[in-house]
Amino acid sequence: MKSHVTFSKNQRHGIFLLSLLIIVLQCVYFFVDFSGKDIITNDMELAKFTKEIDSLKAIELEARKPKIFPFNPNFITDYKGATLGMSNQEIDRLLNFRKQDQWINSSKQFQEVTQVSDSLLKRISPYFKFQHGYQS
Repeated sequence: MKSHVTFSKNQRHGIFLLSLLIIVLQCVYFFVDFSGKDIITNDMELAKFTKEIDSLKAIELEARKPKIFPFNPNFITDYKGATLGMSNQEIDRLLNFRKQDQWINSSKQFQEVTQVSDSLLKRISPYFKFQHGYQS
């Protein structure tokens, strides 16, 4: 049993035109340069838009930074300490201090217990809020 397919004249013309179209498009793709080297740009305008995009990116990054609100450093959790920039060891020192039922009463004592760097202490200590309302 042989199955012999025959195409009508219109179908043969359609297959020929489709094949010809595919070959022409392949030749155009292969031989035509689409690199766009001929695009003329205004360097001053480009620099202006680049600067504007960079400033918008900086604003977005600043908006995404976590906000720091006043907090009692005696109740810092692992997550809160990590968001403040504390290392795991510094957080563990604080948690161990608290396990002994002791309380931190000043920025100086916080640094003595946790051994955080001066720069980190300077950055986060303005947000310390102790129960009795003072910090040193």
